[in-house]
Amino acid sequence: MKKVVLVSSVIVMFASCSTNSNKETTIATDTLTIQDIVELESLECDQFLYNAEYDKAIECYEHIIQRDNENNHCLLYLGHAYSEKSNYDKALECYQKCLMDDLDSIDIPIYFSIANTYCLKKDLSKAEEWYQKIIDCQPNAKMENYYWIGNNWLYPIDNIDKADNEYYKLLKSKSIEYFKKAAQLGNKDAQKELKKQGIKWK
Repeated sequence: MKKVVLVSSVIVMFASCSTNSNKETTIATDTLTIQDIVELESLECDQFLYNAEYDKAIECYEHIIQRDNENNHCLLYLGHAYSEKSNYDKALECYQKCLMDDLDSIDIPIYFSIANTYCLKKDLSKAEEWYQKIIDCQPNAKMENYYWIGNNWLYPIDNIDKADNEYYKLLKSKSIEYFKKAAQLGNKDAQKELKKQGIKWK
């Protein structure tokens, strides 16, 4: 909540300065750059997202992106907001735009977001393709990434229809597959998770 108060206060202050004397306006523009204003506005958008006010978050992020279409922070979190609204195609569109500037760049959080969204769309082959990109991009971090991918296969479980028992089983199976890979490389958290489920990894 503090973030919203801060942003609102600064924006009100800036707006007030603009209606006063030219001298005051000059002081405000000297103090706050356009980038400062965008960053403060994005904090307010983040707060909407955090508070699960997804429609407000979407409107807020899109307002910024209209002026700054290369703002990857806002694109990424706009994708998250659309995903929470179950608009997975729009979410994927936002995530893909984050990669448009440099298709060879390695941005693991975006890869995870794309893979998770394909899981929610029940397109597991696409999800696995993006999870594999994570493994390929970080060959020296396989143990950790296998574990996190194991966790991420379970990401859609709270969002799927509980009656869809077959899909639930499929996600659990994928999760166990990656936990086993991590456990075999010595990941203690994966070993603990499998032990809890009564599953051997050796």
